[in-house]
Amino acid sequence: MAPLMLCPTCGEENRAGARFCSRCGYNLAAPPVARCPRCGEEAPAGARYCNSCGMRLAQAPAHRPADVTGARVDPPVTAAAEPRLLWWRIPASSLLYVPSFRALISMRVAAETAVNALTFGMLIQVARRYAEEPRAVGILSALVTVATVAPAALLGPVGGVVVDRAPKRLMLVVANLLRALLCVAFLVLGTSTAAIYALLVAITAVTQFATPAEAAVVPRVVPPERLTAANSYSNLAESAGALLGTAILAPVMVKLFRELEPLILVCAVLLGYAALRAVAIHLMVPEQPAPPGIDSSRKPWLAGTRESLVEAWRWLAADRSAFISMLLLVLASTANLVMVTLAPRFTKQALGVEPEFAVFVFGPAVVGVLTGLAATPWLARRVNKRLLVTGGFLLMVAVLLLLGAIDPVTAVLKRVGPLSWLLSNGPLSFRDGRLGTALLLAAPLGFGLSMVQVAAHTLLHERVPFALQGRVFALQGAVKNATAIVPLLLLGGLASLLGDVRPVLIVTALLVLSLALYGAAHSAQWSGARAAHRPPAEDPTAGSSAAPGPAPRQGG
Repeated sequence: MAPLMLCPTCGEENRAGARFCSRCGYNLAAPPVARCPRCGEEAPAGARYCNSCGMRLAQAPAHRPADVTGARVDPPVTAAAEPRLLWWRIPASSLLYVPSFRALISMRVAAETAVNALTFGMLIQVARRYAEEPRAVGILSALVTVATVAPAALLGPVGGVVVDRAPKRLMLVVANLLRALLCVAFLVLGTSTAAIYALLVAITAVTQFATPAEAAVVPRVVPPERLTAANSYSNLAESAGALLGTAILAPVMVKLFRELEPLILVCAVLLGYAALRAVAIHLMVPEQPAPPGIDSSRKPWLAGTRESLVEAWRWLAADRSAFISMLLLVLASTANLVMVTLAPRFTKQALGVEPEFAVFVFGPAVVGVLTGLAATPWLARRVNKRLLVTGGFLLMVAVLLLLGAIDPVTAVLKRVGPLSWLLSNGPLSFRDGRLGTALLLAAPLGFGLSMVQVAAHTLLHERVPFALQGRVFALQGAVKNATAIVPLLLLGGLASLLGDVRPVLIVTALLVLSLALYGAAHSAQWSGARAAHRPPAEDPTAGSSAAPGPAPRQGG
């Protein structure tokens, strides 16, 4: 096989001797020039701006690339317009220095805050309205969760198909505008209980078109070598939105005004702001036709949806690393959802703490998440990402087992090591040291979850072709939501039957571990069966090496 050439601009593999990149049209014969004086990134010959920090490098190139339709770079950042985060100046080495990536992150924080505030605010309002009917409030509160999970499971794959066939930035703008308009319509039509469920279903349905677009646009706005850091920022934006919406915006607005209208209005403004920020996203890698062998993405909108999803599944099943990473990501998310659902009962039954303090008991998990987001990009440069996904998943399983056996674990910790004094004295000694043990275990639980999410998303971005990323991430979200419904019902019923959630945590850990081992054991068989359906690789002498295959895609 002839040697391949990597495009210095987009990372695409091209046949040896090619004059222009088959993806972005860059002149491959041009020699590289000096590094960017601001951030140190190497700049290709003739580049006007640094792809990393946006600094102006040179005048327009003497040649015009073969085809750069849709490609656009961020304008240069002058010294007078240095970007800031609140009152802190953003350093040039940070990804947030890039205007497009900064727009993407601010869009995600605003949208996640609005969606989480809507969901939690609706839950509070339903609980208030039916506070005197304990049997009804349990069912109606559960329906709030179903209204957000069921549409995601049903419409997620459809959203992925549409995202792969539509411009990603346009999809983000339209989805955020539609969600803002739904909030306005809710204010006009009224705030009855039926309207609450209708709004949640509609918002969740539209979100299924925004979520895969958010994931698929990341490798188009950052250099390939910074994908891991970009996914850390994306997960941080999601966590920040959940915190701002659930712990701050919804409780404060509902407490102050006692009604939903002010909260809905604020959420509509946030979603409108998210749409404006989406307009400011400029793609470093242009939208382009699908490579040979991925024909379904060229079909209009919903035509051939089933075939498109089967195509994405076949590609995923034929790439064992990507398949196992997505499997572990889904199982880790399911385990985390079960833990969050059972946390109030765990704090009451195992620790003797009132359920409303569960957020403080598991507060150290936030520290673990932030540590994982900061450490995973550094680890990914030194350790195989698949090992990071596996290690983070096994860490979560171990912590769930330890929480389920918190009584003997606390007894052991109190007898050995430096923790014995901490668990026997002061505030950590509450309930015979079990509260201190739970606080200590919460941090590695959050660390493992963030490591799985960042490493798995980065690996999928690297290995899955651009034309399939929307469907792959939509499938991941749909499978996560679909697989969470049955375990939540079964494990919740088991906890009620046993009267104690600690054995349920052990069952949860063993269940997700068994499913992971089963999937890993059979993935090789599925890979072999599905690989036969792959189209043959294109002849490297024919002009482009962008033929599909399970090898990592170098362009991010």
